[in-house]
Amino acid sequence: MHRLAWAWLYAMSAGGTRGALLELDGKPVRVLATSLTEVEGARRLECGDAPLWVVETEEVSEEAASSTSAQAASTH
Repeated sequence: MHRLAWAWLYAMSAGGTRGALLELDGKPVRVLATSLTEVEGARRLECGDAPLWVVETEEVSEEAASSTSAQAASTH
C-alpha cells in the first residue's frame, strides 16, 4: 500500500483521480499519504511485513469507489 500511495502521488491521471483506494472501518477512502515510520495522529495498519501509518486520506463515495474499481478491472 505504501508504494501504491507513493506512486499515485507522483503519477498523473487524465481523469484527475488521485490516490489508491482502501477500505477503512468499512468505508472506502482514497489514500493520499503514508509513512513507514510512526507519525503522530496517523492511523497504524498492520501489513504483511511491517506496520504502515496512513497519514492522509479523503472520503470516497461507495458509487465512486465502485466506478473506479470497475474502470481498473477493465484495463487488464
